[in-house]
Formats: sequence, structure tokens, C-alpha cells
Amino acid sequence: MKEMKDSGLDWIGAIPVNWNIVPIKTVATCFGRIGFRGYTTEDLVDEGDGPITLSPTNIVDSKINLNKCSYLSWEKYYESPEIMVYPQDIIFVKTASVGKCAIYDSKELATINPQFVVFKDLKCNNRFLFYCLISDIVQGQIGLNNIGGVISTITQKNILNYKICIPSLNEQLRIADYLDLKCSQIDSIISKQEAIIEKLKEYKLSVITETVTKGVNSNVEMKDSGVEWISDIPIDWDEIKLKNCSYIRARLGWKGLKADEYVEEGYPLLSAFNIVNSKIDFENNINFINQERYDESPEIKLSEGDILLVKDGAGIGKCGIVENLPVPSTTNGSLAVITTDMKIESKFLYYYFLSSVFQRYIDRIKDGMGVPHLFQSDLREITIVLPPSDEQQLIIKYLDEKVDKVDVKIELATSMIGKLNEYKKSLIYEVVTGKMEV
Repeated sequence: MKEMKDSGLDWIGAIPVNWNIVPIKTVATCFGRIGFRGYTTEDLVDEGDGPITLSPTNIVDSKINLNKCSYLSWEKYYESPEIMVYPQDIIFVKTASVGKCAIYDSKELATINPQFVVFKDLKCNNRFLFYCLISDIVQGQIGLNNIGGVISTITQKNILNYKICIPSLNEQLRIADYLDLKCSQIDSIISKQEAIIEKLKEYKLSVITETVTKGVNSNVEMKDSGVEWISDIPIDWDEIKLKNCSYIRARLGWKGLKADEYVEEGYPLLSAFNIVNSKIDFENNINFINQERYDESPEIKLSEGDILLVKDGAGIGKCGIVENLPVPSTTNGSLAVITTDMKIESKFLYYYFLSSVFQRYIDRIKDGMGVPHLFQSDLREITIVLPPSDEQQLIIKYLDEKVDKVDVKIELATSMIGKLNEYKKSLIYEVVTGKMEV
């Protein structure tokens, strides 16, 4: 067992006696895009007409992802040679998605956008430094230096002053090789679990779609639905416009709320962020408003059975149902509130909204829109299929049981992924601080 010494830093603790604590600037320099050499959309070009300009979206799970790239003019590229990105360079986000980091592993010519720095002139193993940067050692220091405001940021000076543990070059290489292997093994298991989750989600969607359009009895006579995006339906089912079986409304524009009107305690103001995995989250990411603002829009005071549907932005089409209302609540302008009448069960309509039939309709609306928006007038005209009331109850019972079983499996796989990520995080920390020998 190695002899250890106190590092003098609480977040690092003991390190091997032959290791040193140093600021990053002793083993590397970093460069960002100089302000007057920034660029505008006019400097962006088509693929093939310039090099890649990397953005934080090109880092996924600490790896480079070039599936969707922007490209910069050659003139702007050659203007800043110090931030040209080469294979094995480390890039690090300093603005917005602060702390995201990856080793550039492509041969494509690239530079960075103003949100990044790129590390150069390394006097240590690049992979060892990368593991230090994604470890709790550096990520914890980022939290102390993160400048608040609308967009979080850290300075290059702060980055270069972050403390890391440095062993000999031979040991750095051994650690990097070990972590490459172990992290690859963990990531492989995570990928398999993610694939399982995707398969389960696909299965759940197919079950919901089949059931809300065909019912639970496969032996009934069918008829043409008369709806373009729906095929045959049971012969005793009807078609109905949403406006004829529900009350649809949303917060009026002139009653919109500004962030400075939010209060510490009051009435929850739900938004698209509170619809997570088709369920309404009343606990996280909640803003609150006072009673005056709550009472001025009585039509969107929520009741159990109400369906919330995202009508604006990238999440358009997401929905949740108010199965339990823990406290009196309302919604912001991004959500439509839908209350069903006696013709249709709210839970059946909720499942219908989850089906691929409805989601295909949403996709048609989104096509060509810069910022997708679902107008209430469009929503009212949507045609849905309507089973008899007793069959709606059977469908709800059947889907509740089926969906619950699938969701349990999804939660188990998701939990395993979380534990694997925590294990990987802990492993990296233990190894790059020398607490674990490799």
C-alpha cells in the first residue's frame, strides 16, 4: 500500500507522498476565442465550405459527437491559429454548459466557438488531464467559481488556477490506460441498458397506440375511420372533434408572468419543464405566484383529471394528467389545459395524446415552423376516435396495468444507469487522487 500524505485541500484529502498538488497552469495553457475575433451567423458556411466550429452540443457524455455541426469560413478559421483544434486536444466549456469536456478524436479540421477553451502546450498526459477535468476535483472547484446571472460562466484565469493531483508521467499513463479500459466497460453496460429502455419505450408506445385505436378485443368487426392518419377502427366507435368533447384553454397573453413576479411561497405555476416522462412533477423546477395572480385566471386553476399539453417550443405535444393535485396550482403560457366532458374519460384522452397517432399529427404541425406552436384553434379541430364509455373504462384499466409494468422495468434500467454513472464518477476520483492503486 502506498504511503499517503495530507494534500492540504479538503475536497482532495490524502494523496500519495510522491504526488504533488499543482494548478493546471503548471501543466497546460488554455486559449479561448478573443472577443474581437468573435463571429456572427454571417461567418457561418455550408458543410464542405469551411472547418467545423465546435459548440457544447458537440460534447455528449464527455465524448465528441459530430452528428450535427456548424461550419466557419476559412478566413475566420485562419484568423485565430491558437484555437485550431487538433486530434487529442482537450476542449472545455466555460460558458453556459460549464465544465463539459472532451478529447477531440476526429481528423476533421476544427476550431471552437466563444463558449470553449482548448488546452495546449501540455506537460502531462492529455488523457490523465481529461480525467482530472471531469472528476469531482475540478468539477467541484467550478461550482465555487461559477459566475451567476442568466448564463453561467467561468474565466480562463480560474480554469488555469484549478488544483489537480500530479504523479509521474509513467503513472499518469498507467492511470489513463486503466480508466480508459474501466470507463469503456462501464459505458458498454450503460449503452446496453439505454438500448433496453428504448425498446421498452417503443413497446409501450405501440401498445398504447394499438389499444386507443383498436380496443382490447381483436375479434370485433372493423370500419374505415375516415381519418387520414388513422386506419380501421371498431365498428361501434365514433369520431369526434376535440372541441365537442372537452374544454380547452390556456393563460391569456396579456396575463403572462415575468420572472420578477415569482415569489418564494405561493401557488405553483406549472410549465413544460414540469412534465417529465408523461407525468406532472409538482416538486422540482417549480415557480410560485401570489394569490392575486392566481385568482385573476380562474379558468386555468387546475382540477384532478385535467390534462396539460405542451403547446409551445421544442417539447410541443408532451402531456401529463393531474391524477392527484397536492396543492392549488395553475399554469404558464406554454401549456394548454384540457378538461373532458361526459363523452370521454380524461385518462383515455391522455393515453390518446401519448399515442403515435396524435404525435404524428404534432409532427405535421411542427414541419416548417421555426419555433413550433400548437394553436388552440388547431387543437380544437383535431379528430379523435371515441369508443363507447364502457370500453373506454376497459381500455384505461388494460393500459394502466400494461404501462405500469413497462414503467417499472424502465425505472429499474434507469436506476442501474444512475448507479453505474455514480460508480464511474467515484472510480475516476479515487484513481486520479491516488487513493486507489492501479
